[in-house]
Amino acid sequence: MSSDEKGGDKPAFCRSFRCELEEVKRLLPANSKFPLDKKVIKAVVASAMRTEWSSLSTAKAKAIKPLGDCARYISVDPKPIVCIRARLRLSVALTPQRRHVYRLADSPRCGCGWPVGDTNHVVMLCPKFASARSVCSNLLLSCAVPVKLTLDLVLGNPPQVDDQWWSGQRALLRDLHDQCLNITGDLLLFIDRTIHL
Repeated sequence: MSSDEKGGDKPAFCRSFRCELEEVKRLLPANSKFPLDKKVIKAVVASAMRTEWSSLSTAKAKAIKPLGDCARYISVDPKPIVCIRARLRLSVALTPQRRHVYRLADSPRCGCGWPVGDTNHVVMLCPKFASARSVCSNLLLSCAVPVKLTLDLVLGNPPQVDDQWWSGQRALLRDLHDQCLNITGDLLLFIDRTIHL
């Protein structure tokens, strides 16, 4: 007799409808009445997805996608930039260090002489891109709310701003994030034209 026949561990996708229904019921607000409102269903599904994402995703996956929601850059960036940003977030962009890992280069050394040309060095420190980085930084500082250039920002994460000021201003924060994506996207394109990430 197999472990499944004995009632042992079964894969999650083999559970009975009754088990699935019980799990869904646990996620519903206590005062829910059937049939469920579309907003309640949407909220329950979103909550379940976030919970599952945070409990089952790997550390690398969480670094790429800290929240369960779709990353904003995917819907804002034009195709060349969205690809570059995604490769950087996945740590597969062809930085000097990654070229060395892929045996496309003899050394992880950057062309500027820095010993390890990783993502942080290429985007934030390499002197070859100092002028483009300076332009990017100045444009970010001239936004309606000044934003500091960081690697997280270049990788497409939302700008770090005072939460108290932005409470209830979700649309304005989204617009600021979009502006930051456009500005940092130009920096990424400049870097890509030079070293082909």
